Amino acid sequence: MYDFYFGEKELIKQNPEDFLIFCKRLLPRWINGIPDSECISIFRTLRSIGKTRPIILETGCGASTLAMFLYAVLNEGKIYSWDTNGSKGSFLRTVISEAICRPLEVDLYKFWTFIGFDSTNKHVGIPVIQELGHKADFCYFDSWHTLEHLLRELKCFETVANDDFIN
Repeated sequence: MYDFYFGEKELIKQNPEDFLIFCKRLLPRWINGIPDSECISIFRTLRSIGKTRPIILETGCGASTLAMFLYAVLNEGKIYSWDTNGSKGSFLRTVISEAICRPLEVDLYKFWTFIGFDSTNKHVGIPVIQELGHKADFCYFDSWHTLEHLLRELKCFETVANDDFIN
């Protein structure tokens, strides 16, 4: 259903932002909650970090996931997303698989791990990144939208962040 033709793999790699917006506009409104400009901004921010094999974290998922996933694929990185709504992760898995992985000929599971749980949980939340031997290069916080929860997420992120995550 989401495997519309944008172009060959090389065209996608030459025009990743156009491809990103093409894929984003395939999403239904309930999961496409950010403007196109914000999606591009996320992609460009990741590009400005300039790191190969980045470790990217995200709390809450949606159109932002597409930007981070595409960047991860193009730079051999890894993205971890947390959302308490497992259906969103499952839906995005389908869209990403059909719209991005298929034309780029990549394995979704090599680049993205979705965790359908609270991002601050000490057993499966952000703290698990340290157990996996990773240091995070970037995190996009967009989960519960309360100050209390955001502060807990930031505290978790501080424990797994790369020393130079602030540019």
